[in-house]
Amino acid sequence: MARLLRMPEVAANTLEATLSEWLLAEQAEFADGDAIATVETDKAAVEVPVEGAGVLVRTLVGPGTTVAVGAPVALIAAPGETVAPAWTLATRTLPFPASVLPVFTLNVESDTVPSICSVPPSMMVAP
Repeated sequence: MARLLRMPEVAANTLEATLSEWLLAEQAEFADGDAIATVETDKAAVEVPVEGAGVLVRTLVGPGTTVAVGAPVALIAAPGETVAPAWTLATRTLPFPASVLPVFTLNVESDTVPSICSVPPSMMVAP
């Protein structure tokens, strides 16, 4: 099952780190324990290993981006797994204006499916 790779706590009491480099390209396969990225804090630079074999489906942040510890940085999947199109919706051209879509948010605490958090003002109906 596809899962989010999160920014690790590089050093004790670190609240954020900078993703300095992706060591793999999107769609590249990796083995258990392979380093997938390099992250830095003001005190350390470390490679981020992954548990289990898989594929780097999509990077969610670019090199040089400072990210909170625990925030999603990539989507990874098992070897040969097909990832549902919902994860790639943002990269497709919609056949209608995006303004008609409700606003979604991703609960980064639980990796749940996005839930509706609000409706754009243009879709609200006055009483």
